[in-house]
Amino acid sequence: MRRWLGRAYTQLPWLLMAGGIAYVVYARLGQRQASLDEGALAPPFTTMLANGEIFSVEAERGKVFVLNFWASWCPPCRAEAPALSRMARRLKAKGAQVISLSTEERSLAEVAYLANQLGMNYPVGVATPQVLEAYGVQALPTTYVIDAEGRIQGSFVGAVDEATLARLID
Repeated sequence: MRRWLGRAYTQLPWLLMAGGIAYVVYARLGQRQASLDEGALAPPFTTMLANGEIFSVEAERGKVFVLNFWASWCPPCRAEAPALSRMARRLKAKGAQVISLSTEERSLAEVAYLANQLGMNYPVGVATPQVLEAYGVQALPTTYVIDAEGRIQGSFVGAVDEATLARLID
C-alpha cells in the first residue's frame, strides 16, 4: 500500500499538468460559434435578475450587451468570470452591459451568492429551459454579443477572453 501511494504521489504533478492542458485546449482553442447566426435577431425574453431588476432583450434595443450562459460547476465558466467582470466595467462606461444567466435550477439568491463568490460584478439571473432552447445553448459557457439593433454580432462556445470581446464590441 505504501509503495502504491508513493507511486501515485509522484504521478500527481503529471496528472495535474495533463488536466491543465486539456482545459486550455477546450476553453481557449476550442472556441466555436454558437448555434445562432451572426446578424440574426436575438430571441426575445424577459427575466428577473438577482439585483431586483427586470431584464428584457426588447428593452435593451439601442444598447450593446453581452449575454453569457454559465454554471457554477463549469471550470471554463469560472475561469472566464474575471474577464467578464473587467469587460462589464468597461462596457458600463459606454452605456452597455454584461448579463449572465445561470443554467442551473437554483433560486436567484443562490445564483447571486455563487456569482459573488466568483467575483461577478455584473447582473446575473437564471435561464429558463425556453431561453436555453431559443439560444441553442448546448455547451458551457456560451456567450453572445448583441448590438444596439438587437442583432447577434458574435457568439462563442467555450471561455471567451477579454481581448476577443473588446475587438468585437469596439
